[in-house]
Amino acid sequence: MDVRAPASAVRCLKADGLRQVWLTHRVGESPRVLKTWPLNVWRLLRFMVGISPPQRLVKGNRILRGLGIAVPEVLSGPRLVADGRHLSVDTELTFVPGLSGYELLQNSARSGSLDSADMRRTARAIGDIVACLIRNGTFHRDLTIGNFVIDEDARVWIVDTDGVRRMRNRVREIERMLGRLAVVPLYASIHVPAGIQRSVLMPVIRPLPAPVRRALLRDLRSQAWVQSLQTRQAS
Repeated sequence: MDVRAPASAVRCLKADGLRQVWLTHRVGESPRVLKTWPLNVWRLLRFMVGISPPQRLVKGNRILRGLGIAVPEVLSGPRLVADGRHLSVDTELTFVPGLSGYELLQNSARSGSLDSADMRRTARAIGDIVACLIRNGTFHRDLTIGNFVIDEDARVWIVDTDGVRRMRNRVREIERMLGRLAVVPLYASIHVPAGIQRSVLMPVIRPLPAPVRRALLRDLRSQAWVQSLQTRQAS
């Protein structure tokens, strides 16, 4: 992928086949995040009919903000940008300083503090966010730990809001959101203590109606990563 630094770029935060994410800082302004999607014919058509990733991101941002979930502010875009022969869609957002959930896990694993009181508080805050989504019938298809940022005041933010929509299958989509939270630590071979898992899961599971809770627990107990549900404490 051709990674082309925009004006005022500080560093590239992410670059993959679909987008580039840059931290930028113009003189006299606060740092911003620029998300830019290179366009081809197919992506341009999706943009023209309103279903491109940057448009979904802005829509998801608006939905989550309406639920009281902390998300970056959209400052501009999505807008078409032509740079020579290159065409892209750009969106600017406020920059949320802090550690991603994945960075926090890595640092805690290295320092031996994965099961600390601070980590449990952060895990409960993430569980509360998932519970808020469920309570409002909202699904986030990419709720990975890396898409959370914990700021210096320990507030938990969701910084990637693409893929937010109404729930269609409650049990399946709750399981999918919880599974997405587990996938990054699993592949990074980070052993998440049962107490941390429980801190995430309990705010999600306890408020559910009994039939939904039973169906979800039945499905979750088959997942190897759900250590805390292998006992009756979660029943």
